[in-house]
Amino acid sequence: MKFDCQLQLVDRSKVSAINGERRDCQLLTGLIRLLGGPYLLIGTQHRLVGIINGNKIYHMTHYDVIPFVKSTLHLTQSQERDNRVYLPI
Repeated sequence: MKFDCQLQLVDRSKVSAINGERRDCQLLTGLIRLLGGPYLLIGTQHRLVGIINGNKIYHMTHYDVIPFVKSTLHLTQSQERDNRVYLPI
């Protein structure tokens, strides 16, 4: 079974860049929720590791974790420390 997904930006005026940066995304992995709030996990680089029944299998070699919330001011010091530990995992 093969899935095809397309994303379309409807209203460009409501979109702001993260820190004014543009990021290349080869794989949209998903959303994760940590203490600091929700984060978008995207794959920025991958490599082919095999083919199963004609379907290519890739290994994500580099990724970015992008926060939806731009501040962690709502966290206690302990939560902020824990959040910094969770992000690289």
